[in-house]
Amino acid sequence: MSSTPAVARGGLGSAWRRGMDRRAGHGREDGAKMRVMAAAWWLRDWDRRQLWKTAAGVREHGLVVVGAARWEELVKEYIAKRIELVQAIANNFFNLPSTEDIEGPLVKLPPPTTRFPIEKHVSNLS
Repeated sequence: MSSTPAVARGGLGSAWRRGMDRRAGHGREDGAKMRVMAAAWWLRDWDRRQLWKTAAGVREHGLVVVGAARWEELVKEYIAKRIELVQAIANNFFNLPSTEDIEGPLVKLPPPTTRFPIEKHVSNLS
């Protein structure tokens, strides 16, 4: 059996389904917690993969200016900070007021504060 968490191997979709399956036997609140935990694990592992992809690209182009020991230290600091941020997001989810539904607790999320760029369609000139 692999030592990698199941959420990391299966992605967010399968983790979400596992949370739904586990919820049936453990109560509604546990299911919601499982889904948030699955999302947090997936985000943490996705972020770690992105960091290593960036590091590989930097090293490939010869842009590394720090020693290997310092690089490992920077990676550990980066991962620790990201885990702290994901935990803060999860904590905020559980502090939001919720209402009960047949499928479990529902939370009304606050409106987004970040504007997304508008996609501009390019007309076909041919």
